Amino acid sequence: AYVLAVATLGLLVVAAVLIGALAVLGVRLPLSNGFVAAIGGALALGYVATAGMVALGPPGLRPWTRGSHQATTR
Repeated sequence: AYVLAVATLGLLVVAAVLIGALAVLGVRLPLSNGFVAAIGGALALGYVATAGMVALGPPGLRPWTRGSHQATTR
């Protein structure tokens, strides 16, 4: 659930930036079907890439593995 939550937050941030950029650039609505499909595909790819990065990337990205790579000697 954590991985998907992080990916969703990343998706929301990127989508907000994209919408802001379209508004600032003055892009006229409605957008063409091809442009909407390209945006949707890019967002989906980013979502999957972010989830993969959190799940398979460095242990510091996952809170449940942050302490496990440090050995304790007592």
